Amino acid sequence: MAPLNDPRNDVNFPDIGNPQAMAQALNLFTVAGQWAEKLSLVGDLQLGRVPAGKSSALRTLGGVQTILAQGEARPERILRRFFMGVTEIWRQMHELNQHFFPAEKQIRISGVLEPTQDPYQSVRDTDIKGRFDFDFKANVLNASKLALQQGLRELMGIYVSPLAIEAGISTPETIYRLLRDFGKALGQDPDAYLQEPFPGASKPPILAEEAITMIMDSQMPEGPPMEGAPAHLQKLQAFTEVDEFGFLTPDQVKLFQLYMEEIARQARAAQQQTALAEAAGDTNTNGGEAPGETPEMAPPMANQNELIDESLPTAGGGGSQ
Repeated sequence: MAPLNDPRNDVNFPDIGNPQAMAQALNLFTVAGQWAEKLSLVGDLQLGRVPAGKSSALRTLGGVQTILAQGEARPERILRRFFMGVTEIWRQMHELNQHFFPAEKQIRISGVLEPTQDPYQSVRDTDIKGRFDFDFKANVLNASKLALQQGLRELMGIYVSPLAIEAGISTPETIYRLLRDFGKALGQDPDAYLQEPFPGASKPPILAEEAITMIMDSQMPEGPPMEGAPAHLQKLQAFTEVDEFGFLTPDQVKLFQLYMEEIARQARAAQQQTALAEAAGDTNTNGGEAPGETPEMAPPMANQNELIDESLPTAGGGGSQ
């Protein structure tokens, strides 16, 4: 250390106990924390704490749940930006595949397959020619479980109603999928409480065109009809009248027949369900009486300390004699 003649005056020792300096430092820390929250989108709400200065307004169960539900929607911005990046990556990969993809390439199907199913398929470069639009969507339901539960609960009150069922808008398959999604939103296993209205109802729905394409690839389609069993069956019957049907192999024709029989069974079950719903609606409308009969009107009830008009048949006066 260098010797000093007057250490008290030659060296400046800051006064840490200065109130103004301490307040300025705390304000800087607060501003820095706000900047960090804006950058990371993680604040007191995301960490399960009530923000400073809002304790008197949020120290209730409903208030805390509402504010936390609003805070859960903020990661949706991050998801949207992430999906935009993934979309650009897929678009570039598709452009490169169109130029460098081999004339015929074998690919392996991932996942659990049937024992008799071939895990390898051949893809030609002509199958991926063209311009495609890749899109990944994000909304508040991706981040907020509470918003998802509330939305599904409101849909159940509207879709699962006598009017929707009698009109055929809500079917057993659509109601089953709605209840299944609601069970997943609550964090439960819906398969432990729900039973499929028909085999394969829990799988993603498919169009008739997709089912025909799978049969042409010697695969048995799996999944409920997206357009409904009757309309799905009409498309399959229309395909038997076109020239492309003659290119199916004998094994593919057997698959097509088995699939048509299953869809026809589902169509008959849907028609029976609709007939039962219509019969139940007619019974409720008639009130259980035979057609043409009019149910008797019940006598009016008298309020407390009120005399009944003796001219009425049930009054016990002269009208009943």
